[in-house]
Amino acid sequence: MPHRPWRRCLRALGARRPQTGADDRPRWLGLLRIVDGVVAGEPQWVEPTATGAEVGALVLTEGAVSEVGPDVSGCHARLWRDDAGAWWVEGCDSRHGTVLVNGLTGEETVVEPPRGQRDGWQASPVPVAPGDQLRLAASTTFLLIEGYPG
Repeated sequence: MPHRPWRRCLRALGARRPQTGADDRPRWLGLLRIVDGVVAGEPQWVEPTATGAEVGALVLTEGAVSEVGPDVSGCHARLWRDDAGAWWVEGCDSRHGTVLVNGLTGEETVVEPPRGQRDGWQASPVPVAPGDQLRLAASTTFLLIEGYPG
């Protein structure tokens, strides 16, 4: 397993479930792009709503996350926050699939397999939390954080 010093920090924090800020505003979900083990650029923020945001190479909706690699589908996945405060991800029929890596355990959950591997597969939303990694296709990895834009 590659060295990930930030994983120890996440374990020390102990928080896995979404929180609210000191002023009770729901925290946004930030996607930090990781390239070769290093953060690349600023977080891309997802508003804490049931609408959330689409992630993909060609998404143009408000709040969309589009800073992705060349093998990511036009609309690859969708992230949102439910009324209970939990964050979720689901696939959008992407070509190369999506995997969630638990930030505390390293366990991998297939959100959506590549198109050619979906026989018998049942789509369902997958819960995500700060500290998890979201891998879209082979080229794009995001580290999920919570906070506020700006």
